[in-house]
Amino acid sequence: MEDSGAILCQISSFKDMLDQVNEEIEANIQVTREIESKIVKCTEIETALAARESEADENRLCASV
Repeated sequence: MEDSGAILCQISSFKDMLDQVNEEIEANIQVTREIESKIVKCTEIETALAARESEADENRLCASV
C-alpha cells in the first residue's frame, strides 16, 4: 500500500510540473502572437511607405520632364 501511495504522490507531482510547463507554453504562445501582430503592422507600414516613395519618385520624374 505504501508503494501505491508513493506512486500517487509522484504522479501528482508530475501533474503539477506538467501544468506549470503548459502555463509557460501558453504564455509564450501569447507573446509570439503579439510579436507576429507587430510584425504585420510594421510590414503594412513599410508597404505604405514604399508606395508613397514610389509615388513621390514618379512625381519628381514627371516634374523634371
